[in-house]
Amino acid sequence: MTGKFKPMRTSGEIPAGYDGPVYWRVRHYRWDMGNVPFRFEKKQESRLDRLIKVGDGYNFPGKTIYTSGTVFDAEGSVLPEWKVPLKAQWRLKSAMPEYQTKGRYALMSNRVFEIIDALEPNKHPAFPIDVALKDGGIERHYAVFFAEDAWLSRRELHPEANQLEPIQYTDGSWGYKIPMWITPREGDSIRFGYLDRAAIGDRHWFKGTDDNAYFSPELFEKLQALGDILSKYDIVIATGVAD
Repeated sequence: MTGKFKPMRTSGEIPAGYDGPVYWRVRHYRWDMGNVPFRFEKKQESRLDRLIKVGDGYNFPGKTIYTSGTVFDAEGSVLPEWKVPLKAQWRLKSAMPEYQTKGRYALMSNRVFEIIDALEPNKHPAFPIDVALKDGGIERHYAVFFAEDAWLSRRELHPEANQLEPIQYTDGSWGYKIPMWITPREGDSIRFGYLDRAAIGDRHWFKGTDDNAYFSPELFEKLQALGDILSKYDIVIATGVAD
């Protein structure tokens, strides 16, 4: 977390005439990463195994990590055993990224977690991880899970502003076809899109379609001051809001 200051990588042009708030979508644009340099120590397998099994439809049918009772209690608080930090290793000489989205959660440094938690106190469940670095040092990181009401998949985009195509699901309900530009593999994914103000409300850190995560203007301003906290193949893309 030390060294020369590097600004966070941004992309996407804000259209002329748009004067609304700008949110920032975190996009991971490379999937063939090979061996992941972040590893949990194997002697913690009993806890890690429970994390993997949650929601697989077999070991905990119909339940999620929030409701299985394996990590959080009924009030959403971390169970005592998870307050004991997991042990992990970072295998590269370069610094470990301070923010990496991992599906329903993100790995983040202590100072990034403090900023998110200050804006949304006690909202997002988290447990600590002590990461051993190549130089022998130890850094405290957190696995931070998006709160259940911060999971907005298929609801975050404004249908009219983004010209989304209506689609009927197998259960008979209607929704909107997700545009290709929001997918990680789409070359046009730096396009300026529009969030639905009614869906995002006053959230600061929330999850959207196709593994996208979003920072509010207030959160982004604070994180931007930390410099380039993202992993090598992440970038943040400007996103507007429509009513």
